[in-house]
Amino acid sequence: LEPLESTGIVLIEAAAAMIAEFLPFGGAVSASAARFNALMGARYGSITNFLKLHYCLSRRPEPFWRDNADPASIPDTLGAMLAEWRHRPPSRFDFLVGTESFAPFNYQYVLYGMGFETDLGSDAGGSADAAHAERLFERIRSFGRQAVAELPEHRALIRQIGEGIAA
Repeated sequence: LEPLESTGIVLIEAAAAMIAEFLPFGGAVSASAARFNALMGARYGSITNFLKLHYCLSRRPEPFWRDNADPASIPDTLGAMLAEWRHRPPSRFDFLVGTESFAPFNYQYVLYGMGFETDLGSDAGGSADAAHAERLFERIRSFGRQAVAELPEHRALIRQIGEGIAA
């Protein structure tokens, strides 16, 4: 339940920052209040998905964990994202930037740290892309080998820099 505690702090900080910016210096507050409520509602929804992700991926045998892994307990938005992530990793475009508390890499840490599998080989055109990528990786490795062969060793480079400064 630890993610709940730290998430509470994140929500408090976000609410305080929004109130400070949205609080009008005069006039009606209804538009600012509506915007605050909409943004906090979206933030709560995204946080619910992130927290539920921890629980629904768990393979622990206790009833609490089994209940939370039940597909019927997973919010539709998270279920849709999990279905997509079975064929591609989470992307920055999966999230509404202004209301998210957690970035795609946070989702990737949880997903792959808990054994979630993404099948990147299911794309019919993927083999051509994979072959192209492998050629690019080989070029990068070749550049690396060339740099190691041609560049001075670290200590020699430091000495050259020092000599250049002294000159």
